[in-house]
Amino acid sequence: MSYCIADARRLHEGYLASGAKLRHLPTNCDWALEMQVEDLDGNVLRVGSKPDLSRPVGDWLDMGGQAWRRTSDGVLVRLGSP
Repeated sequence: MSYCIADARRLHEGYLASGAKLRHLPTNCDWALEMQVEDLDGNVLRVGSKPDLSRPVGDWLDMGGQAWRRTSDGVLVRLGSP
């Protein structure tokens, strides 16, 4: 499940303060400044706000926990193992 919010960094700070299980820190993606948090039942919630155009795109973590990186020619490449 994905949600779009006004400010992913501000929500991240609130999650940190509450002791929530953060699965992926706010990362600039093509589509959003996205983070992932795990709820009490182990469901992964993807939450994002508008991309930060002043920062480069970072690695992306899929729902299975697999990290991906976009190459300079635009291809997504899987990194390591989950």
